[in-house]
Order: sequence, then C-alpha cells, then structure tokens
Amino acid sequence: MRDVLTAENIEIKGWLSRKKALSIAYNADVFLLTSGWEGLPIALLEAMYMKKLCVVSNVVGNRDVIENNINGYVCDTVTQYAKAILAQRSVMIESAHEKVISEYNTSIMSKKYEEIYANSLSQYKD
Repeated sequence: MRDVLTAENIEIKGWLSRKKALSIAYNADVFLLTSGWEGLPIALLEAMYMKKLCVVSNVVGNRDVIENNINGYVCDTVTQYAKAILAQRSVMIESAHEKVISEYNTSIMSKKYEEIYANSLSQYKD
C-alpha cells in the first residue's frame, strides 16, 4: 500500500533489524498494531514496557493483552483508531507498563509455558 500511504508523517520501513526497530519504537509516541491476527504479540509487550500508548486491532492476542480503555485501546474502525491516537495517555501507559512487568515477565511466562507442557504431557501418560 505504499502508493496509498503518502502522507508526510508516514514512513514505511519494511523489514528492519531488531535494534533499529526498537530504536524507532522507543522514539515513537504511539504503538499502532493493526494485525489481522496475533498469537502472543511480543512487539506489543515491548511497546508496553517502553511506555507507549498501545492502539491495537480487535483480534485474539491483542485483546488478550490490552484491556480496552484501561491499558490501551482495542479498535475495530478507522474512526476508533483516530480517536484512540488522540486520547488521554498517561494512566493507560502506566497501567500497560505495570501489566507487562507483573504478568508477562520472563519468569512468569516460563512457568506458564512449563505448566502447559506438563499438562499436555500428563494426558499421554499411562
């Protein structure tokens, strides 16, 4: 869609190194994720950690992490995205940062995955 996204404030980067992508994200005001589907959106978790306003599409993965109007915005329409980008940020940004630290840190996620694998394996014993 490069020919459609022609506004001066839009930069299309394509594939970038992790270091370059994180640098761009760090300097951004808003993290916008318009995915058609997600699993566990690592880029979203990183944006939450970097204290960015997170505005995401209403798909599994995104809405599992972002609680609409609490720690970011979950959107269905272009109008919702526009309103979210212009909305109040500070409380939601702090809420998102706290959630990523308390629920999605490496220690907690490792334990959750370990439990999932253990439960799956226990079904095949006997």
